Amino acid sequence: MKLDNSGNLSGYKDELIAGSFDFKNMSSVSIKFKTAYAQKDTSTKDKFLMYVSANCGQTWSPRFSKIGSALASVSSQVTPFVPSDTTQWKSNSATLTSSMFTENVLIKFVFESDEGNNFYLDDINITGTINPIPGL
Repeated sequence: MKLDNSGNLSGYKDELIAGSFDFKNMSSVSIKFKTAYAQKDTSTKDKFLMYVSANCGQTWSPRFSKIGSALASVSSQVTPFVPSDTTQWKSNSATLTSSMFTENVLIKFVFESDEGNNFYLDDINITGTINPIPGL
């Protein structure tokens, strides 16, 4: 996913909600994904967050957050950023708490602009351990 952020005003939010997932038989869940981003300069503090909801989006629990230089996968650049090779991507991960091991879990990715540069999200993978279910 590409987010054309190079022209967004500060405070502008974009959200992507992926759902619903059934984690009721899980004993662990990890969400892995890759991001690519360049600050326009060191003063821009764009934010990327990931939230999870186990109640149809009534409440959201933060599971991942990166801001400004911690989010950047390459050095600052004024021109609109486009990743040109695999070295310009960062691998990220977040784990879920046991309260999320239920049905109909939603995952929300949020990008908050601070007038920075383009942002990319790719290669989202959900892994985990399944609880053994006793047989009859």
